[in-house]
Amino acid sequence: MGTVINIRSGGSTPVSGVVRALLLFGLVLGLGRFVEPIPLAALAGVLIKVGWDIIDWRMLVRVHRLRREHLVVLMVTLFLTVFVDLITAVAIGLIAGGMVHARGLEKLELDSVVSVPLLDTKLLEEDEMSNQDNPLSARAGMVALRGMLSVAASHKLVSVIGQDIIEHEVVIFDFSDTVYIDDSAAVVIGQLLEVAANSNTECIVTGLSNDVASILNSLDILEGIPSDRIVGTIKDARKVARGILEFS
Repeated sequence: MGTVINIRSGGSTPVSGVVRALLLFGLVLGLGRFVEPIPLAALAGVLIKVGWDIIDWRMLVRVHRLRREHLVVLMVTLFLTVFVDLITAVAIGLIAGGMVHARGLEKLELDSVVSVPLLDTKLLEEDEMSNQDNPLSARAGMVALRGMLSVAASHKLVSVIGQDIIEHEVVIFDFSDTVYIDDSAAVVIGQLLEVAANSNTECIVTGLSNDVASILNSLDILEGIPSDRIVGTIKDARKVARGILEFS
């Protein structure tokens, strides 16, 4: 509320916030006796007016249209504010809101992870395909990790992508469009590489930026990948995959 009063009183620079903080600090240290004569009824009136002003009426008339999880966070925070205290309500509201946000972020990040098979007919040369009985055979696959990967989606990556990895002899991990990964996502990528190792699936890594490579190397995620399997472009990765399949 103090911030709202500050803004509505004309404060528009950081100096106004500093002045308000200094005044509050002075009241705590001993200047409180100068404001003690102010009637509580007057302070209550000020609080009611400020509380009225900070209500978002445009959102309030649409509250029945909110997504269910957002409405639950709103009602829990309101209930705790009225029947417990403001600090508890704000703390639990922030935690609940963060969980709702993480759930939405998880769906967004998982949608950005693509796992596709690479047909042998596209990967191998014509003479190398002469002995292949099934023209739809796809012994190689590619996992493209795009955008950002964080703890929100990391715990589901193994269950979602792991089965695809097991079904191939070679898997290309494409980081060309990866903007950022956090430590939790990096550890899960290590788990995916372990799934591949346990199923005798060869792994090729391509498109690592300096930032992504730094995070993976700091956690020794790529220590089990031979240096010749870490390449710069998807074209080079396909060439390495072709060489592996030729001798399989």
